[in-house]
Amino acid sequence: MQLLRATRKRKTRVVETMKSLREQYGRKSESFEEHSEPIIRFWLDGEGDTPGDCVAFPFFSLLAARLMPAKGAALFEFQMGNIVLQGPGVRALFESFCANKATNIRTDNKDILSVTLVLPTPPQPPTDPTEPE
Repeated sequence: MQLLRATRKRKTRVVETMKSLREQYGRKSESFEEHSEPIIRFWLDGEGDTPGDCVAFPFFSLLAARLMPAKGAALFEFQMGNIVLQGPGVRALFESFCANKATNIRTDNKDILSVTLVLPTPPQPPTDPTEPE
């Protein structure tokens, strides 16, 4: 029992002295915040210096995500619509997003240049080919 307690104390001391990578090196980008939240917020592009609208989705409602490094873009598909991110820092953001850490995403005009929402087009009713136009 004494050995077990001593081992636990040593582990506690080791854990207390270790610093995380974020504590050691800080954040690399201001285009997103790293947190673990069930809601993802995307701040859409605005006009000039005016911020755009904010669209929020539950993390579990993500249908698919696609990174396109050759185009410097990432696509996040939700039932309401698709979010398209563009910029040189999309790969880092994509990795953080897949780890459920990037939850408040916006442009910073450095790493993420554009955040847009593409709404799906409503289906058109079929037309009867026998009716004259």
